[in-house]
Amino acid sequence: MRMLGLTALLAIAVSTLAVTDAAADDVNAPVHLHSHTGEVTITDSVSGTVNVGMKFLSVEEACLVFEFSGDLLDPGDDLSIFVDGSDGGGFFNPGPVSQAVRTFCWSEIYQPATIADFLDGKAKLEFIASSGSVAIGSVTLTISGSPR
Repeated sequence: MRMLGLTALLAIAVSTLAVTDAAADDVNAPVHLHSHTGEVTITDSVSGTVNVGMKFLSVEEACLVFEFSGDLLDPGDDLSIFVDGSDGGGFFNPGPVSQAVRTFCWSEIYQPATIADFLDGKAKLEFIASSGSVAIGSVTLTISGSPR
């Protein structure tokens, strides 16, 4: 058996690391809201669709970045998220100030059923206010995973 030199071993390690890093991708796309105003209240929900244009073998994390416009996420406002018809959780502003931007993420470790909904790279989303109201200016989905 022939011994590899330190330089050759380092080259193999670096090329292996590069292949591993290249396998994970972050892709994002805007959520196309079906309501022109994006106004979410206790009685009016907003739905939307998103397609990042890629399918995944596995998804480690999926995140939504909300930008509120006009009616911000005020203290006490609560927003629920449904992904492909299933409860995907939500968030609450405990205060003391209004928020113009909010990021919400699902993890493969903690929400495997919701993460599985993103393997095809697309989703139907619905946003419902449990309390208060917000005006969603835009929502962007970012999926971190291994492409198919």
